[in-house]
Formats: sequence, C-alpha cells, structure tokens
Amino acid sequence: MRPALFLVLLAVLGVGVGFLALTLSKGPEPQAAQTPPTTLTISRGAEVQDTASALTRRDAGQGGVTISIVYTTPEYFNAGGEAGKVHEYELDKYLVFTIAMDTHSVDLSPYKMEGITFLRDDRGNEYPARDWRALSDSSHHRSGVVRFQKIEGEALEVVIKGIAGEEERVFRWP
Repeated sequence: MRPALFLVLLAVLGVGVGFLALTLSKGPEPQAAQTPPTTLTISRGAEVQDTASALTRRDAGQGGVTISIVYTTPEYFNAGGEAGKVHEYELDKYLVFTIAMDTHSVDLSPYKMEGITFLRDDRGNEYPARDWRALSDSSHHRSGVVRFQKIEGEALEVVIKGIAGEEERVFRWP
C-alpha cells in the first residue's frame, strides 16, 4: 500500500506543478482601462480618495507650519457622502476651501484667517475671503472653511499671507 500511496501523492504533486507552470506561462491578466480621478463610477472608498487627491494642495511646511487646502467642490462633498454641505456652504454662490494647518513650533491661534486669506484669479486680481468658519482652533492643529465670492477664470489661487514669517503661500488649481 505504501508504494501506491507514494504514486498517488507523486501524481497529485505533478498535476499541481503542471497547473502552476501553465498559469505562470500565460502572463498577467490584462488591466482594465484607468478612469479619470474624478469619475464617480469606481468603488466608494477609491472614489473619495481620488476626488480628494485631485482637489488637495499642500505646501512644503515653510517656517515649521504645513498647510493643506482642499478645494471643496460639490463633487468633493458628494463623493464623501456629505451632499448636505453643498447647501450648507452655499456652493451655488461661493468657492469653498477647507484649510488645515499643522505645526509643533508656532502658535497658530493669533492668525485671523479671514483677513490674511485671498483668492487670486488668472489675471492677478485678488479677492478677500467672505468668511472663515473654524473647524478646530487648536494652537498647533488649526482648520476651517474659507469662502469666496465665485469668480470666473481658467485658474485660481488661494493665497495665505504672513503665516510663520512667510510673505505668502500660494495654492493653485488649474
């Protein structure tokens, strides 16, 4: 019986090795065409990540303060399951950006964000912030939403002036 069992095991092993060799020789499966980052037909988790990534800008942390800004469009809120914020922030009237500042060496609380944050159009015109809505007023991890009147143009920039000794920080969206 032992020689018969050995032959059966050897046959099973041979079939397994043959199957593996056949599978590897076919090469990789063809990949599906990539969808643009803001397409809303991919899985929910990837959709939110791709939309946020396409709308987010971050600086290099000059002066010990890192700033990230998300251009919070209707697509951004819809992808994140927060469609109600489209109405709350009145995106039909305003351009809205969520700003997050992080540091471990600068007190961020004295900065009046509505007074130092501007929108710049592609012709160089600057527009003041309409308002700032704080989400967190921590002195080292501050965030909020800034709104501007809607403007026309091919590109726009959010400019923040005077944070941590930097004359201005510019975040651009084409």
